[in-house]
Amino acid sequence: MSTAPHISLIMPCYNEEESIPYSVPRLIRAFQREGYRLQLITVDNGSRDRTWDLIQQYAAEHPEITPVQVKTNIGFGNGILQGIPAAVAPWVG
Repeated sequence: MSTAPHISLIMPCYNEEESIPYSVPRLIRAFQREGYRLQLITVDNGSRDRTWDLIQQYAAEHPEITPVQVKTNIGFGNGILQGIPAAVAPWVG
């Protein structure tokens, strides 16, 4: 049985320290509940708050999370583009 993810989902995050504790665990549980193996690529898109620290903390607790850091935010689209090379699943969203 394969353990490779079914889908790689890129989640750009900019100053999201308040929403990460809410959204990341719920997203992971939703995919688990439906029986899909998820790779959640959380991209810190140049945040100025504790976003990167939280992403690293959650990644240490959840092997589904692939953390990516962009040092300088140059737009939402760039955050997504920076996450694409980390995707390993046949489907990327």
